[in-house]
Amino acid sequence: MATEDEPLHPADTFQHCPRCGKGPGVVARDALLACPSCGFHLHFNPAVAAGAFVQDEEGRVLLLRRALDPARGFFGVPGGFVDFGETAEEAVLRETREETALHLEDVRYLGGWPNLYPWRGVDYPVLDLFFTGRAAAGQRAHASDEVEACVWVRPEEIDPATLAFPSTRAAFARLREVIGVRSCIDGPAGTQVGVRSCIDGPTGTHDLTPRSLHVVLVEPEIHWNTGNAGRSCLAAGAQLHLVEPLGFSLDERELRRAGLDYWERVVPRVWSGWDALEAALPELGEPFFASPDAERPYWEVRFPRRTVLVFGRESLGLPSRLRERYRERLVKLPMHDPALRSVNVSTCVGVLLYEVLRQWQAKAPSP
Repeated sequence: MATEDEPLHPADTFQHCPRCGKGPGVVARDALLACPSCGFHLHFNPAVAAGAFVQDEEGRVLLLRRALDPARGFFGVPGGFVDFGETAEEAVLRETREETALHLEDVRYLGGWPNLYPWRGVDYPVLDLFFTGRAAAGQRAHASDEVEACVWVRPEEIDPATLAFPSTRAAFARLREVIGVRSCIDGPAGTQVGVRSCIDGPTGTHDLTPRSLHVVLVEPEIHWNTGNAGRSCLAAGAQLHLVEPLGFSLDERELRRAGLDYWERVVPRVWSGWDALEAALPELGEPFFASPDAERPYWEVRFPRRTVLVFGRESLGLPSRLRERYRERLVKLPMHDPALRSVNVSTCVGVLLYEVLRQWQAKAPSP
């Protein structure tokens, strides 16, 4: 049996026999549930899911930014679980229509890879079957409620680290082998490769760069500030991260008004709590925390090539536990008027973002 903090195998969720009802005492061993009373055996074989790498006439691949857990905020491909009585090919056609409104042509099998799908404390074993397919000419992808954004991007510009599951990353590696594509994500040392792709909707383009500059708003409370911060991130080429709980809905009109008509291109990554984001810091970069309690003004800090700027909520700032844990990484915007408690958080975001860019530009070699 798994401990309280560990995810369960599906067999571990049973304490009584589903046939004779006796228990506790049923034995869960790997993928088998066995009842010592009546001899009943229940096998837990992997569920089957099907997904598709959809390409358009230009050879771009359709990625879906996930709006729900698991792997909320990461990218996946159209797909889902195969229904009873359905073939994998039928499932991938149906799921693609439901998630994107696209009709696929020339569907071909790519390969299958195992995966664990965590859901409500249980890790479900899944066999993910992947296909390739083409969107019929003249179609546009439209995101369903479970999809945050539909993004078309060239295969060589996709960073595998942004893909949601190990099976998807493995399938993408196979896709690149099949179509003969080499990734252009890793540029020369000290450079950031710009990646632009078309996002469906009136907003034009969306940046999929594996970014080296990040802005984190911890439990933001005011939609206007978040919208303004998102606009600054877009201008500076930074990725915006929002740590829940949020004091507003991301669908609020005021939030979008603050971000003007650019908000749809911001596409923030939303985290369920600080612990979840903190676990990702090694991949994102070195964190620096804006706080009036800091001893160093921001201009005394030398920001590294991979920087994460963290800001607290409007009413109370950063939680005390973060200020204590990261005391050596606190930075401040000096205030000459002692009556001021703090500078507006969206103003702080803009100031620090462009200080980081200024330093990076100063370090860059002359052409």
